[in-house]
Amino acid sequence: SFFGSFGALGGAFGCLATGWLTEAYGRRMTSIISSVLFIIGWTLIAYAGSVDALLFGRFITGATSSIAAVLSPTYVAETSPKAWRGVLVTVTCFCITLGVFFGYVMGLFLEWRHQAGVGVALAAFSLLLVPLAPETPRFLVKSGDSEKANKVLEQLQGKGAHVQKELLEIESSLQESSMGLWEVLVNPSIRHSLLTAVGLLGFASLTGIAVIMFFMSSIFKAAGYSNRDSLIAPAIIVGLQLISIIVSGLVIDRVGRLPLLIGTGFGMAVSYACMAFSFYIKTDKMWVLFLSLVGYKISFGLGWGVVAPLMATEINPTKSRGPAAALSHMTGGLVSFVLASMFNQMQESMGSHWVLWMYGVFCLMGSWFAVKFVPETKGKTLEEIE
Repeated sequence: SFFGSFGALGGAFGCLATGWLTEAYGRRMTSIISSVLFIIGWTLIAYAGSVDALLFGRFITGATSSIAAVLSPTYVAETSPKAWRGVLVTVTCFCITLGVFFGYVMGLFLEWRHQAGVGVALAAFSLLLVPLAPETPRFLVKSGDSEKANKVLEQLQGKGAHVQKELLEIESSLQESSMGLWEVLVNPSIRHSLLTAVGLLGFASLTGIAVIMFFMSSIFKAAGYSNRDSLIAPAIIVGLQLISIIVSGLVIDRVGRLPLLIGTGFGMAVSYACMAFSFYIKTDKMWVLFLSLVGYKISFGLGWGVVAPLMATEINPTKSRGPAAALSHMTGGLVSFVLASMFNQMQESMGSHWVLWMYGVFCLMGSWFAVKFVPETKGKTLEEIE
């Protein structure tokens, strides 16, 4: 469990670095740096000759995964028209989940060193493609290059698009200088948006997604599945989650963010209740566990897995977006590390059913948090949200 959770610990540190990197070097350069770090991390894992080297590679890939997780929704949100922002951020979540799906599939055919080699190849491919993407207009304006920002807006929205109004809104929102990490922590004017973003990603992690992702095969084995079936079942479930993310992308800008957060929080809680009950009565009906995990992953893909990272980016002003995103994702990473590293011990001391009940309660608390503190951002530009 420590190796599985070590990536989440690296992720917490990676989040802190992201805030500084995105503000100092821009969104595109940070993406290039993350591709290089992915190559280093996966190479260390592929050729590891000791446990220490393996853990170090895991730490680097975990840190870099968090850099990508913070950067992707920020980049997409800053380059997307407001009508398409929700859909396009959903695409990034789809791609992340697609990677998880292929990880399970590769586990059926490749040993772990060869899987790490595939990671190196994909990171190298990313390194070739990222330089083709433009820098975000908001970072260009912040850097004093409004002329290039205007060209990028025209490139993104079409040559005949009226981008001058949006450019003026961006310039107006950036009249105040960008904030550093300490300024974001102590500035009362953005405290509500910062705490809301931290709460969103904290509760997204408290739903137990890291535990389910790292230990789903182990959970199936504990329920009586064979070694091969315990790899096939998670692949099927993650494949169904991909479909739910597509559905989320189709409805997120129509029904809004809040209904998805609230409804799927209840959906995950019900799924955990079914899982907990199946472990409590020690049923031999393994399909109960399978369908419960399907319900959980579909609910997470429809709501918290997509909406929480999107809104954590949307609700923070441009001047504080980088550090605020870093702090909120760091919170999520630390929560994931604690839950994942303690999962086996909690199972042994409390019993699987009580652990699952606890995660279900966390899901309900997430829905309550959304009702109480999270504003709706559907149909608004980032400047209007500010």
